[in-house]
Amino acid sequence: MEGDMTLTKMDTQRDNSLSYMRVFAALAIVILHVFQYVIEGFNIMGTDKIASISIRNSTLWAVPIFVLVSGALLLDDSREITYGRLFRRYILRIAVVLVCTLFIYELVDAIIYKDTIDMHFFLKGLKNLFFGTGWKPLWYLYMLLAIYLMLPIYRLAAKSMSAKDSRYLIIVLFIFQSVFSCVEKFTSRKSGFYICVYTVYTLYFFAGHAIYKGHIRFKTIPAVILLIISSVANVILTIMSFKLGLKGVYGAMNNYASSIVVVQSLCLFSLLLKLRSEKTGILGRALLAVDKVTLGIYLVHLIILRVVIYSMKWNPFKYGIYMTFLLAFGIFVVSFIIARVLHMIPLVKRFI
Repeated sequence: MEGDMTLTKMDTQRDNSLSYMRVFAALAIVILHVFQYVIEGFNIMGTDKIASISIRNSTLWAVPIFVLVSGALLLDDSREITYGRLFRRYILRIAVVLVCTLFIYELVDAIIYKDTIDMHFFLKGLKNLFFGTGWKPLWYLYMLLAIYLMLPIYRLAAKSMSAKDSRYLIIVLFIFQSVFSCVEKFTSRKSGFYICVYTVYTLYFFAGHAIYKGHIRFKTIPAVILLIISSVANVILTIMSFKLGLKGVYGAMNNYASSIVVVQSLCLFSLLLKLRSEKTGILGRALLAVDKVTLGIYLVHLIILRVVIYSMKWNPFKYGIYMTFLLAFGIFVVSFIIARVLHMIPLVKRFI
């Protein structure tokens, strides 16, 4: 969710496609969070819960798409990123956004639940900041900080890798960060084998660069087939895990390290890269405008959703599952408008 990626005239076609992907993924993330919040906020059960979780899991590719796009852009050796630029534009920006957003979210909760704002409020905020125990979706900002801090090393590695090296890295990371992770969650036992890289986002980051540079190529028809199979498998396994009580299956697939989600995300990213046109057009310009504030949309939509679910206690499921989709789209539009207005404020514009 990085709205700071500027486009150059040399890169308009492919960079525009990356921008369109971010907008597409931002909408999917709003849908994911709306269904998640509704399930948790109103204790949705039975068929409605299965349908909602299936929809939620069908949008898990959204965050990986953002990381894939970041890898394609930030690991490009034609893009100059000095240490000064890295700390001023990337690390400091996300650190400020994380701190400010966390305390804003804490303030929203205090208002909703009528808590007292005192020294305990600030101490609680500092504790949540360090331990990452604030609002769950803030994990994305922690992950961005981790990637940015390692970016100089990642860029050196990407620059020195041949296509063969790149493919080898992706295969190794896929096995250890995704396949083994799924097996461990399915069996509830830790494997004795491991790779010295912490999370699956390194895989997505380098895979975005590898696919973007053509080191890894997905032919259109096989990619479409794999995308369909992985998407259908995601839904079927979600339904089976609930109907048959297969907690291991659900644990193995209900996360971004799921091999199904990895395959789904890489195929979708590859296919969307191919869908670029020479002309931007009205729709393209509109999408580029949205792309500028995707981080703002991400941060704002959580507050709106929190207010609707926990303060107003409005349950869209009373009107059917379609109303939940309408709520998600409405929150996305309102979040864009608010983020766009905030983006007009010079100081705020530097960060979102």
